[in-house]
Amino acid sequence: MKLRTALGIVTAATLTVTALAGCSATSGGGSVKPVIGISVKTITNDTFQEAWVHAAEAEIKKEGGTSVLLTAGGQTAVANQVSQVNDLVSRHVKALIVDPIDGQAIVPALKRAKAANIPVVVVDSAVASGNDALYQTYIATNNVEAGKQSAEFLVKALNDPSPQVAIIEGAAGSVPGDQRRDGFIAGLKEGGITAVASAAGDWASDKALTATENILTAHPKVTAILTAGGPMVDGIVQAVAGKPNIKVITIDGSKESIQYIIDGKVFALNTQDPVQMGKLGAQDAVGLAKGSIKSGSLKKYIDSGTKTISADNAKAALANAF
Repeated sequence: MKLRTALGIVTAATLTVTALAGCSATSGGGSVKPVIGISVKTITNDTFQEAWVHAAEAEIKKEGGTSVLLTAGGQTAVANQVSQVNDLVSRHVKALIVDPIDGQAIVPALKRAKAANIPVVVVDSAVASGNDALYQTYIATNNVEAGKQSAEFLVKALNDPSPQVAIIEGAAGSVPGDQRRDGFIAGLKEGGITAVASAAGDWASDKALTATENILTAHPKVTAILTAGGPMVDGIVQAVAGKPNIKVITIDGSKESIQYIIDGKVFALNTQDPVQMGKLGAQDAVGLAKGSIKSGSLKKYIDSGTKTISADNAKAALANAF
């Protein structure tokens, strides 16, 4: 388990007696700062997660709170995340910001938070449907729309009358990955195209590399790959190296991914705005913790926006990338 406060890395024992003692921290001037727990998948080799977390930490401090960050250790570390959220609930943090790895598996932990009257703000990845009462607001990219726009852009660019398109999904249980896949399928369907293959890349470069290689072996005439994004695009770019006829489209918005477009390695992408997610999530969490935002008053869903980036606007987009 990795634990970090706004002041740096701490051990679990230190956390127990300092940042989370009494679920609030005292500043040098004697004022009480609410402690906001942040639960994230990982910030290692994942610029998107790192961007929203850093934005949230900075905004929490600006809004007069203090943060405790727990990283699950990976995009599939479901059990770790559930345990960490349960731990934060037991320590009575004043509010939680959670990016669920598995939208269903996180539900019991969120029920514990609700029972303890700890408000929850969800960012990036959704909680399984039917559990809206467990969180105050959900701030994220409209993943279905991002996937659909990506597929529609691809369909317009394809000159092949019978194109073979493949999909690299996220991980099992990942709501945003499933939503983006569904968006891809819907966008392709409008163009009369059905994907010839779809496989999970588990949000990891090495897994996506293997999945793409397997698809290309089974379907050597594939001319386009739609991917749910994140670090997976690195592996896909490796797999299609030397195959300039294959168009890769991802959902991301990082400087690295946009540079891939400029370099001709990725055809296009749909953006996300993790900095906006982190800032809004922090503002809401601190407001709820302080009582300046009334429980139940927030919009249930806030769309942080998406747009398509291609060679036409990549250089301009690079200036605002995370």
